[in-house]
Amino acid sequence: MTHDGERDDDAVPDAAIPDAAVPDGTAPDAAAARAAEVARLQRVAFGSGASDAERDAAFHELARSADDSGAVQRAAPEHEPDPSPPGGGTTSAAPDRPESRMRWALIAGAIALTAGVLIGWGLGTRAPGAPPAAAPPPTPTAVPYAYYLETLPLVSEAAASKVFTRESISGDALPRSWVRDGFRQQRLLLTLPDGSGVFAALRDEEACLVLDFADGGLTRCTEGGRFPEGGIQVVAEREAARFTVVWSSDGMVAVTADQG
Repeated sequence: MTHDGERDDDAVPDAAIPDAAVPDGTAPDAAAARAAEVARLQRVAFGSGASDAERDAAFHELARSADDSGAVQRAAPEHEPDPSPPGGGTTSAAPDRPESRMRWALIAGAIALTAGVLIGWGLGTRAPGAPPAAAPPPTPTAVPYAYYLETLPLVSEAAASKVFTRESISGDALPRSWVRDGFRQQRLLLTLPDGSGVFAALRDEEACLVLDFADGGLTRCTEGGRFPEGGIQVVAEREAARFTVVWSSDGMVAVTADQG
């Protein structure tokens, strides 16, 4: 304290400024070095000209740097929170650091990569569509009867007609009761056990099988001048048995008897 311009030796000297108040340049330099290293790793990881191994190493370094930065921030924040502004309001501002931006970029990239893999897997495992229904088999068309007849042997060419080329004998003629049926040629084929005669006859262009009984008879002829596929067949119900006679186009005559 001074009086009238004199110095008071008892005055308290000014307090010395502590060394801790002097800004330390080490922390800014470390942050700048870390940011430069992160930038270099980003160029290797996302740029061109690096090998796959170098990119993988850069990705791992970036991920480790992001984890280390987050751990440091959670364990020991570098700055105390700013005092509350007048009026009791509170404000908070997250530091915009290169490490934080890189960490969030890596997290977003991992999420996008996972989503892309899941979408691709879903598309790849999608159930194949149902196979096209097999076309129904073509409906068989009915063969015209005229075409079917053309596949059968002609009476004039069948071996059975050779019976009419042999010389006629007295037993070959049908009884006079058959005259009105118009048979112009007759040949005896065989005699049944009950004495009924089995004859082959021609009428117009058709061949006929005739069974002559004492009290009547039965006959059946070809159609269209052709032998049926199974031959000409006549069934006779007699007292002794039921006879089935078949005259085939090859000239064979078959007789079956059912004693029933």
